[in-house]
Amino acid sequence: MPSTEPWITLQATDLNDYLVGSQAAAVRSSALAAGQADTWTNVMTDVVNEIRSAIRGSLRNQVSMTPLSIPPDLKRAALVLIRSALAGRIGIAIELTQTQLDEAKVAARLIERIQENKVVITAPPDPLIPDDQQRGTPATVIRHERRRYTGRSMRGL
Repeated sequence: MPSTEPWITLQATDLNDYLVGSQAAAVRSSALAAGQADTWTNVMTDVVNEIRSAIRGSLRNQVSMTPLSIPPDLKRAALVLIRSALAGRIGIAIELTQTQLDEAKVAARLIERIQENKVVITAPPDPLIPDDQQRGTPATVIRHERRRYTGRSMRGL
């Protein structure tokens, strides 16, 4: 059974641990158009909602009732995916290294493995019950075959 501990909500400062200095500066200021606000909130919300959907799609895991929270064991994966999403939006201002691109692939694969029920994550202390998404279970198909040998057909033997 997965352990239970509080889920976390990501902050903009968490991303600094996964960016180089020039990348952090580009995200905050230089890659923004005049009047364009910091895009952290929108990008973080999108990525976190995708992760929560993947968790809800698995049969083993539940999501927290707290909006935009993720299990602490997925913090790194979430921030790596956010970094990739920001790099895709900002383009040339943030060039990701090969290591960073590889980390994004690993993070995306981890999320896929959670959805495939191959990874169990930390259970939330406040699970969303009843989960508003119907969970699928394997269906068993039962077929009825006509009986070949009955009392009537076996009479006289």
